[in-house]
Amino acid sequence: MNKLLIIPILILASLIGANAAFATTTDISTPTNGSTNTSKPVTFTGNTVTEGHINLQEDGTTIASTTADVNGDWFITTSNVKNGTHNYTAVWVEPDYNLAFMNGQAEGTIEVVDVNNHEFVDTIVLPDGAFSNDLVVRNSTLYVQITENSYSLFSIECSILEYSLPDLTLTRQISTGGDCNVGSIDVNPDETIAVVSYLDYSFTSFHIIAVDLDSNTIIDDLDTEFTVSDGIVFSKDAQSFFFRIGGGVAKFHLENNSIEADDAQGYNQDFSPAIAVDPVSGNIAIAEVETEGIRLINPNDLDDTTLIHVADNATTFTRLAYSHDGSKIMLVGQNTDGNYVWEIDTNTELVSNEYALTDYPESVGYTPDDSQYVIGDNFGSGTIFFGVPGGSNYTDSIVEPQRAYAMRNSNFIAAFPDGDVSETVSITNNIAFTSYGTDPAGNISTKTVSPGGTVDVSGSGYLPNSDVTITLNSTPVLLATVKTNSSGAFSTTVTIPSNTALGSHTLVIAGKDANGDDVNFVLQLNVVRLPATGNGTENQLIFAGTIFLLGCAVACASRKRRKISIN
Repeated sequence: MNKLLIIPILILASLIGANAAFATTTDISTPTNGSTNTSKPVTFTGNTVTEGHINLQEDGTTIASTTADVNGDWFITTSNVKNGTHNYTAVWVEPDYNLAFMNGQAEGTIEVVDVNNHEFVDTIVLPDGAFSNDLVVRNSTLYVQITENSYSLFSIECSILEYSLPDLTLTRQISTGGDCNVGSIDVNPDETIAVVSYLDYSFTSFHIIAVDLDSNTIIDDLDTEFTVSDGIVFSKDAQSFFFRIGGGVAKFHLENNSIEADDAQGYNQDFSPAIAVDPVSGNIAIAEVETEGIRLINPNDLDDTTLIHVADNATTFTRLAYSHDGSKIMLVGQNTDGNYVWEIDTNTELVSNEYALTDYPESVGYTPDDSQYVIGDNFGSGTIFFGVPGGSNYTDSIVEPQRAYAMRNSNFIAAFPDGDVSETVSITNNIAFTSYGTDPAGNISTKTVSPGGTVDVSGSGYLPNSDVTITLNSTPVLLATVKTNSSGAFSTTVTIPSNTALGSHTLVIAGKDANGDDVNFVLQLNVVRLPATGNGTENQLIFAGTIFLLGCAVACASRKRRKISIN
C-alpha cells in the first residue's frame, strides 16, 4: 500500500483565504453552568454571531427550536426538560439556504452561491498556485480535487482538499501524486473512499486513483490503457465506480480491483465528461455528441444501452445531471444554433423542454429538493443561470467576481448540517412534575374515565415529606391527600365519584416545590360513559338483546316494505 502524504493543517491554515461567512459561535447566557432550576417552563437565552436557526439540545437530543434575530440574540422557553442533571447545548443551523459550490476553475477559487437568493455569499481561496478541477459535497464535507500548476506548495502537484461545512475550514490535504492536468473526483456516501481521474501534463498518461480516506492509503493507482475523460462517478450501491473512456464508459469493481469496459471501448470518440448515475434505478447516463443524444447504460451490463436523441446538429455536450427523484435529466451544451439546455423525461425518454442560453454552459445541477436547477458559464462572463424544472425560461444573474463556473448535482448542500455548538452547560432540574400514570415525567395531561373509574397520578420535584392534595373540579371534591417521599415524589390512585357529571373536568394537584413555594398543577379529565366490560354472562345477555332488537328491526322493516308494495 502507498501511504498518502497528509499536510499538517496548522501549516495550511495560513494559506487559506476563505471569508468563512458561515462560521458561528453560539453561547448560552442563561441558565448558567452548574445552576439549578426549580420551576418550569425554563427559559434559555444566548447569542450567535449571525441570524439563523437555533436547536436546543438536552443530552444531544433536540427539545426545542427558535430563530436568532438580526443581532444573533435568541431565547427559548420550554417545558420539555427532564428532572436531574443534564447537559444543554445550543446548535446553530441554517435551514433556508440552497447552496451551490462552484469552481472558479483557473481562477483558483471556489464560489459559494445562495441559490434561493441568486447571489454569491462566500469565496474559498485555494492554496497558492492551485486551481480546482472538480469537487463534491458529502454530508458536512466539501472534497476538492486540485492541480497546483505553480509546483510551489510542498512540491505536491495533485491533491484532494477537504473543507468542513458550514464554516469552510480546510481540515486536510491529501496528495494523490502525479502531475495532473485535468480530472474529476467522487466520494462514496460513507465517505470512506474517494476516486479521482486525471490526465498528466504530458497528455500521454491517464490515471484512476482510489483513496481509502480512513487509512490514508491509495487502494489503486491505475495507469489505464484507455483514453480517459474527466468524468467519474460511484455506482448507486457504491460497490463500483464508472468513468468515461473516449465516448464510452468503463466500470471498476472495488471488490476485486478489476476493470470492465464495453466491448467497443467507447461508443464514439466524444471526450465529454458528462456522466451521471440515476439515484433511483442506478442506470448510467452519458452524453454523446456523435449520436446527438444521451445513452442510458445498464450498470450490470455495459452493452445493454438505450439511446435518447436530444438535438440535431449538436457540437458539444458539457455536463448532465439527474433530478434526485430520477424523473428528469438535464443536459447542457451547444448545437449549431447556439448554447442550449435540454430537459429529458426519463419515463417517456423524450426531450420535454429546451431553451437557449446567452452564454456557453459548463455545468448543471438540481437542488436537493429538485425545485431549481443551476447552470454555470465557461467563459468568465460571470453568468449563473437559475431556473425551475419544466419551466419555460430561466433567470440569469450577472455576478461578481466574474469567473468560469463549473459544478454538478453533488456540489449542492440543501441545509447546513449542525453548525458550531455552544459550550456544554450542565444544569440540574429539580422541578415539580405531575402527570397521569406512574411516570411523573410522562407528560400525560389528559385522561378519559367513566364515573366510578380510577386514574393513576404521580409527581416529582416536590418538597420531600410534604402533603399533596388532589381535588376534582368543577365542583371541588377532595379525592386524596398523599405525602411525598424523601425524594419529593409521590404516586397514587384516585377514584372518580360515581355521581360525577359527564363532561370535561380538571384535577388540581397542589403542594410545595423543592423551595417550599406553593405550586399547582392542572390535569384535564374527560368523564364519559365507557362501554361495559363485564363477565361472560353479561356479554351473552347483551349479545342476545342485540339479536332480539335486530330481529324486531328486520320484522318492522319487512312489514313496512309490504305496506309500501300494496300502495
